[in-house]
Amino acid sequence: MADLRLLDELVARYLADLSARQLWIHWLFLSLVLAAAGLWSSRLPGGERSARWVRLIVTCAAAGYGVWAAYQLMWVGDDAFISFRYAKNLIDGHGLVYNPGERVEGYTNFLWTILLAIAMGFGADPVAASVVLSLGSLAVLVFLVAWLSAHTAPPGSRV
Repeated sequence: MADLRLLDELVARYLADLSARQLWIHWLFLSLVLAAAGLWSSRLPGGERSARWVRLIVTCAAAGYGVWAAYQLMWVGDDAFISFRYAKNLIDGHGLVYNPGERVEGYTNFLWTILLAIAMGFGADPVAASVVLSLGSLAVLVFLVAWLSAHTAPPGSRV
């Protein structure tokens, strides 16, 4: 009986992992929906004002979905702990060093390490801070791309 429960658990884990790895299908579907919404918004009564609202709603949906999907696939790699250690030593007053007293630069992401140090300086857990910063960066990126596409498109285009 215990063997069957173990088998059920392994199958459930495999299926959960498989569905998480196939999130690209969701992204493809979302992209098609966004494209259709963009074409549809240009035909709404109310002109540009209605189109702006549709773009805003679609952008919010895309950002929300992106953050949700990224959260579903969330993991913290072992290299992240290198940045955590540099950030911890920085806020402890030792500078950007891996070991106090040694002056070796071993991080490859200066801005990320500084952002983590700021968050850790306010008492945040480094793993939680990195997840929140990552998801927040994704949402900002989606809005930035939407804003840039709306403001750099030629007049009369359907963006």
